[in-house]
Parts: sequence; C-alpha cells; structure tokens
Amino acid sequence: MNWEQIKQEAAAVVQAEFGEPVRFQYHEGHLVDICAKFTMATTDVSMGGQVLISSRQPMCNIRKGLLERKPRQGDLVIRRNITYEVKAAEVKLDASFDVLLLAVDARHAARMRDRT
Repeated sequence: MNWEQIKQEAAAVVQAEFGEPVRFQYHEGHLVDICAKFTMATTDVSMGGQVLISSRQPMCNIRKGLLERKPRQGDLVIRRNITYEVKAAEVKLDASFDVLLLAVDARHAARMRDRT
C-alpha cells in the first residue's frame, strides 16, 4: 500500500464518521451527490484601521476522490436546502479539499443553476 492510498483511506474514514450528504453542482451544470464535513473558518478582516475584526464563514472538507476536479469559484454546494457558492478551495495533504463557501439567496442560486 502506498502513501496516497493510505491518505485516501484515512480521508474516507473521517468523511464517513463526521460528514453529511450534500449535492455538489459543477459550474458546468452537472450534479453529484457526495459526503462533506462542514466546519466554520475564522478569518481576520481589516476595516481600514489597525483593529482586525474576526469573521466566520462556512467551510466544508471534501475528499479528493469524490470530485472530477478541484472545486472552483462558481460551483455550488447544496446542504439541508441551503445553497452555498464556492469561493475558494485549497488542496490538503490528507487527500481532501478545504472549500470556503458563501451562502447565497434563492434567486442567486436559481440563476447559478440555470446558467448552463
């Protein structure tokens, strides 16, 4: 067994234990049902002064082998009837993607889904 297989198996165990079912919609339009682990990312935001404000944004972790490609801006994640737009994704060493999300309203989500 090589290192990549070990990473994939470890990521699968984490996703199975802590993940939940979501729908991932590629920017190109096709959907795939996957499992993702949701968390919150804390980001420091400068409002122009020297004081930083801490902001929290939804984030999910998706196992690398579940998607055709790295998530990119404009892809959608649908979880519990809430639609999120992918803002950024980072490849992790554990064979997964950390995906920064932004919740979008129903009209924006409909436009995003109908763009194909």
